[in-house]
Amino acid sequence: MKFAKKCLSSILVCYILIFSGCSSIETYVPNPLVDNVASWDQNEQNSGLIDYIDGEGFLLTQGAANRYKALTEQYGESHTPPLKRGEGLKKRGDYFILPNEYMVEFIVMSRRHKRTIQNKSKSIFKLDI
Repeated sequence: MKFAKKCLSSILVCYILIFSGCSSIETYVPNPLVDNVASWDQNEQNSGLIDYIDGEGFLLTQGAANRYKALTEQYGESHTPPLKRGEGLKKRGDYFILPNEYMVEFIVMSRRHKRTIQNKSKSIFKLDI
């Protein structure tokens, strides 16, 4: 009988310690990113996005194309299917065309990078601009 009481009280103490510890665990959730304004590119506040061309995609500056190349190099392998460095970019004069499906990936990678630098408070890669 004494053995059963000791076992029961030991089990009860373990449950109390386990469940009291679980109640104090908190999960950190970062604040959502809110884009208020476009970034500066070539002395204009357009993020390097010049125009949209129907049937072709988005017209980008060299700076935006460089950011896209750097992001695909950093995060491209994590996409399905994997993206190679600068995949989808087509040169047009002094600018670049990025088709719609690649612009979606550009936006996703940009947000991921912003979350990363927000959490680390510094960039994890150097842009070749």
